[in-house]
Amino acid sequence: MNPYLSKFPENFDEYIIKVVDYSENADIYTALNQDILSGNQPDIIISDSYIDVSYLERKNFFAELDETLIFDKDKEYLDNVIRLFRTGDSLYKVPDGFRIDTMITDDRSLTENWSYERMLGLIKSGQENLLDREHMFSQIVPYFEPDFMNSSNLELNFNSDLFREIIRTSGEFTLRNEEIGFTEDYEEQDYLLYNRLLGTEPNDYRIKKESCICGYPSINGGRSYIYPQINFSVSAQSEYKEECIDFIKRSMADPNEFPLEVSGFMEDMNVLKMSIDSDFVDELQELVINSDSIELARNIPSVNNIIAEEYTEYLEGTRSVDSMVENTENKIKLYLNEIR
Repeated sequence: MNPYLSKFPENFDEYIIKVVDYSENADIYTALNQDILSGNQPDIIISDSYIDVSYLERKNFFAELDETLIFDKDKEYLDNVIRLFRTGDSLYKVPDGFRIDTMITDDRSLTENWSYERMLGLIKSGQENLLDREHMFSQIVPYFEPDFMNSSNLELNFNSDLFREIIRTSGEFTLRNEEIGFTEDYEEQDYLLYNRLLGTEPNDYRIKKESCICGYPSINGGRSYIYPQINFSVSAQSEYKEECIDFIKRSMADPNEFPLEVSGFMEDMNVLKMSIDSDFVDELQELVINSDSIELARNIPSVNNIIAEEYTEYLEGTRSVDSMVENTENKIKLYLNEIR
């Protein structure tokens, strides 16, 4: 929060800002809900990709943001990105900027019809330059939505043949990091697949020259994710909506993230081309501006933890795959019901 407050001059006295850090509570949602029920709701809720407040949107807690006030009429914006933050035609949250979370490969053939099945096929074939099962599994777990979970309507599909096959195959996958030593310097090792969270820093792009974007495997091909550092939402009950909009507009400029303005984004692309392979940057640019294979990251840590805990018990032999998927689905459904 401090970086956003620091953007205001010290003598700024148009209004007073009070910060309540709900992350200091053992249960963020309980503390936030208690304040809302008691009438002490925040005027602005600032959430990140690890705090899911979509349930408040379903309860009509957030005000619809006037896009003519948020976005300057004389500037062009990345419509392909902004559309991901809308619910229907309405905008209830807006990011300060974004990164792109994706999987990268040096085998361009993987970009065609990339899927869970193809990834599992690589594992079964004994491909030697894949990541170990823990890292492979941890990379795709946060993005099981929407293929296996729709948190908005509690529609779950973990109890499926495909999810069982993912569990079985990854469970048989050799823990190669114990043999060769795991490192994030992927360009120094001959890995076929690795993930990257790409922003404006050249250090984000530790990739080989021949690398290309395949995305995370999904039911509908390769998928990349728009990953905002934080989202701003305004309470529908706030008496200071104009002031909230002013605060949000002043805060939408994180130098480590891509901006929503087309001109700023293109400027970042040109800067990256000075140190990164231009073909890869062009591919990234096309992905952001025009591709329909990008989604908004919906990372729910408690759900990830449930899957990881059940997966660990499966690996330890204390659960069968059937028991694991059944328990996973039941626990996730119970959790999602609790926070609704």
